[in-house]
Amino acid sequence: MKPNLLLTKTSLALILILSSVGAKDLKQLTLNTNFDAKVLDFNKKILNSNPSFELKSQTITKKEQLGTDKNWFAYTLDLVIMEKDSNREIKTPYFLFSNGENITTTMINLNTNERYGDDILKSIRQNGQLAREKERGEFEKKFILNNAYYTKDRLIAGNHDAKTKVAIFSDPLCVYCIKNVPMIIEEIDKRSDIALYYFNYPLDSIHPTSQTVIKAIEASKALGIKNSELKVYKANMENFYDVYKTTDAQISLDSVNTILGTKFTLSDLNKKEIDDRLQSDIKIATESKIEGTPSILFNGSFLEAREKLFEALKK
Repeated sequence: MKPNLLLTKTSLALILILSSVGAKDLKQLTLNTNFDAKVLDFNKKILNSNPSFELKSQTITKKEQLGTDKNWFAYTLDLVIMEKDSNREIKTPYFLFSNGENITTTMINLNTNERYGDDILKSIRQNGQLAREKERGEFEKKFILNNAYYTKDRLIAGNHDAKTKVAIFSDPLCVYCIKNVPMIIEEIDKRSDIALYYFNYPLDSIHPTSQTVIKAIEASKALGIKNSELKVYKANMENFYDVYKTTDAQISLDSVNTILGTKFTLSDLNKKEIDDRLQSDIKIATESKIEGTPSILFNGSFLEAREKLFEALKK
């Protein structure tokens, strides 16, 4: 990971182009450019302390004096970051302010109460959101989940031979999943004309123990325990511990053991077949560009999937 220190070794001509500083201030600007690298290095450390994403690159696109103060500079950066959960690459502007000794990410005008760069960010976010929604819409129009993924080991309700197949991507610690998934499982389990297939999608950045819970559920199936997912969902793990703050895998495993009546140890979960299932589900979720849980596909399609499912359940 090597940030692009655009101004560190650039020519004086390029400095003039990228800066709003006039020629008469060139000497002072030249003296100040030696702290550009320090600014970027500090920013890199701060951004990389966030466990949710990885900084791929940062580029200075603009550097200008902050008002009439010749000591303070406003930096506009282009960041490229990678979301660790989705492996999605995001490009975004970012602002820093420094005088070579101090640094801040926010500068507010006392007269207007506006933050520097707010107008730029607002425009980019609006345009980016529209572009993202259009891109997502085009993807959902074309995407159909591969029929090969409807395997018997993923069937948790209904009839495997049914023509109507529903796929659900879920995290057993997700509050929205806890409210909806049990109802869907129980309703489809009454039917012979619908099949429900379950795909694990742990939201690790939100629920640190999600994978432990999922692996314990998968391990219980080898013991012949039925409806493991349903039992865990209905028990609601939030009744046992703080699913957002707890990082201790043993606490989550003890809770699952209580719910399912099992006696698993953490080493019992370190089985190749369990890890293979989890990684396979995550790979399928990535291929399907799953963005949240629970996500439902009706006969492999995102289009009006929930509406079609509830309509089918009424029949």
